[in-house]
Amino acid sequence: MVSLHLDRIFASVAGRTQTPCHPIGSEVVASWKRCLEEYCLEPTRVDRPQVLTSTELKEFSCQAGDLIDIAQPELNRLLHRLISDDYIVLLTNAEGITVDYRAGTSGSFAT
Repeated sequence: MVSLHLDRIFASVAGRTQTPCHPIGSEVVASWKRCLEEYCLEPTRVDRPQVLTSTELKEFSCQAGDLIDIAQPELNRLLHRLISDDYIVLLTNAEGITVDYRAGTSGSFAT
């Protein structure tokens, strides 16, 4: 399944014909092209996540304190909408570091 998706990415970016059953929007193709050409993201590469120490995480969370305070009600609302589907909601800073999250646990939520 992953291989088929990768084939679609590379074929679409190269401008090869798409299958009429599964057309891909021009916005998606443009995004894939940007990822490959401008940001040199390689869809076949899977990096291991960087795990921060609790001290590092606390520092990033403190720096994002205002953002966290403002976003908390929306994080809670969003999780309540998604809780039956076993999703988690992440709040990240501009560098993509998760500074807060909500996760469903048996019909309730945790922070």
